[in-house]
Amino acid sequence: MPKLLRQLTLVPRRNPQLHCVNEKIAGLVAVKPCGDLYAAFSLVAQLATEAIEAAEELCQMPGVDVAAFQPSVHFWHRVRDYNHAAALACARRKSESR
Repeated sequence: MPKLLRQLTLVPRRNPQLHCVNEKIAGLVAVKPCGDLYAAFSLVAQLATEAIEAAEELCQMPGVDVAAFQPSVHFWHRVRDYNHAAALACARRKSESR
């Protein structure tokens, strides 16, 4: 396998974190103030940013094992980045349809 190809990471179908995030997105899309996908993805990205900030604050507490927080921080970075990308794709799609 060439070195330039990254190994594909598959997310298990029953991942509770992913399922929870997907349920919250579905719930937000159904509510009037966040009735479109752009708003839902943007809100999830903002919530992920807040989760990252909270984890970083916890890492600064004395006696905390910073390495133990790294998987969680990486997860929330991915959630934020993917939702920002999805919101941008929605905005681009809206602007193209006008």
